[in-house]
Amino acid sequence: MIKYHIRKTKVFKIMLPAIAVVMAVGLAFAIETNTIAQEGYYNHPALGWQSVMVEDGCGASGAIPCTFNDYQLYAQPSYSSTALRKN
Repeated sequence: MIKYHIRKTKVFKIMLPAIAVVMAVGLAFAIETNTIAQEGYYNHPALGWQSVMVEDGCGASGAIPCTFNDYQLYAQPSYSSTALRKN
């Protein structure tokens, strides 16, 4: 009975952490992030066209203008490009 208990304890001390590590590595690769970085542009009066990262949901359509520090954001560094908007 004592030999069985000692062997059982050794197995758990070795196998349990090994299984936990294998599961952690497997789950680390199973998680996906679908963040798409979108860039927008605004025309600063003193600095000219500046690029900034745009929040999710800003695109060519929508009712609310996408802004950065109260400047309208555009898809390209030009007033003739698409003004970015969101819903």
